[in-house]
Amino acid sequence: LNYYIKEVLKKPCYFIGLDYSNIVIEASKKMAQNLGYNNMEFRVTDIKSYIASRNINLVISLHACDTATDEAIALAVRNNVKSMVMVPCCHREFLSQYSYEPFSQILKHGILKARIADVLTDGMRALLLEALGYKVSIVEYISPLETPKNLMLRAEKTGSGNKKTMDEYNQLKKMLNVQPTLEKLIYK
Repeated sequence: LNYYIKEVLKKPCYFIGLDYSNIVIEASKKMAQNLGYNNMEFRVTDIKSYIASRNINLVISLHACDTATDEAIALAVRNNVKSMVMVPCCHREFLSQYSYEPFSQILKHGILKARIADVLTDGMRALLLEALGYKVSIVEYISPLETPKNLMLRAEKTGSGNKKTMDEYNQLKKMLNVQPTLEKLIYK
């Protein structure tokens, strides 16, 4: 992405990489240095506590497991970021929370309950973002090197919010008996 923006599009850009792992950050710093990319910084930090010191235009999260995707989305929302691209993975949160009586005979099969939990998680993320004024699309993302989940959530800030969509989100939350981490992170 850095190469494409700088060299192909000929536009200035600056990247900030965040991870709680010192090993990941040190490897990223070394790679940027080897490539001669001086427009990048990398920080060992918990993304939940990161406060941006400059405007952020795009947040990208690739293969963030379980609620780590929610942390990246919340960072984008709290910093009024214009666009985000998320490739989530390993949805565990809703699996232990949701229930839906009409599907009880289907949900008794663990693998089916897990797959539906994945869909519900990303669907609820998209619905909340729409309620907050983002235009959202979820597309198939094919890269077996990154994630077996094969979904990419793209969101672009287009408005100030939608009360009707927020009401639908809250109704669905109640119906499924879920308490999404994303909502807690955004409104903390």
